[in-house]
Amino acid sequence: TTGTQTIGFISSDRTVISVRVLVTTASPADAEVTVGTSSSASSFFESRDAILSQIGQYTTNPDYRTTGYTEVVAEITNPTQGAGQFTIILTYV
Repeated sequence: TTGTQTIGFISSDRTVISVRVLVTTASPADAEVTVGTSSSASSFFESRDAILSQIGQYTTNPDYRTTGYTEVVAEITNPTQGAGQFTIILTYV
C-alpha cells in the first residue's frame, strides 16, 4: 500500500510516549513509513527512523502532547505492491 492511512484518533491532553514499527517481512530498499498527525505526517516517526528492508524493531519516543482531538496517520511509500510487512504500535497516556 502506498499513501496515507488513518491509524486512529487520540483525544486531547494525551501524550504519545512511543511509536514502534515491527518489520516482519523485509520491504524493498526504497520503501518508507512515517507516523504523525494529519497535519504533520512525520511528527512521531520519520522515515529515517526505520529500515523497512531489514527485519527488526524500530522505536521512537516523541513525547508529543495533543491539544485537541487528533487524527493519527501513517504515510507509506512502497513502490512494489505486496512486498514487505510491518506493524505500527503507538502508545499514549
